[in-house]
Parts: sequence; structure tokens; C-alpha cells
Amino acid sequence: MQREDLIDTDSVKVSSIEMAPGEQSPWHYHTYIRESVFCLRGRLLAASDAEHGMVLTPGDRVDFSPGERHALHNMQAEPSAYLLVQRGRHDFIQCESPGQGNV
Repeated sequence: MQREDLIDTDSVKVSSIEMAPGEQSPWHYHTYIRESVFCLRGRLLAASDAEHGMVLTPGDRVDFSPGERHALHNMQAEPSAYLLVQRGRHDFIQCESPGQGNV
């Protein structure tokens, strides 16, 4: 995963992220952050406590609330890219996937 932080303040972080073919983020949640993912290129599967899986294509957006477990997966054989907007005090807590055990 390649990440470029575009804005990084105490209350907002905006990053451009590229995922390799088939790459998946670990299941995680944030205690204080409201997070928005905007797909820029490719096809991403966004899974969370609230959604079993939502496929994002360029122009699509998904939001995650504080405490909501979630993960992203690049579903294709080419790199995918997304813009990540995080609002709140940053933390990253790796966790189990819903109903699937440890990551």
C-alpha cells in the first residue's frame, strides 16, 4: 500500500492511497475518527460492521463512523486508488473481522 498524506493536522488527515492488485487492509476501527473513502481508480470492496460489502468504483464514496470495524480490498488485477478523509483525533486499532476470526 502506498500512502501520500496531503493534509495532516490535529483534526483532519487527507491521504491519497494506492493498493496493489488483490491487496487488503487489515480489519480495524478508529475510536474518534469519522472516515470517508472516495474511490479514484479501480474497484474496491468496502466491508464493515454495517455493510457486508459494498463495491466502490471511481466517484463512489463510503463513510465509516467511530468504532465501526472496516476493511478495504482491491478486487482487481490492477492497482486501485482512493482518497481517504479522516476527521477527528487519529488512531488505528486492528481487530477481528466480523464473524471471521483474526486477520
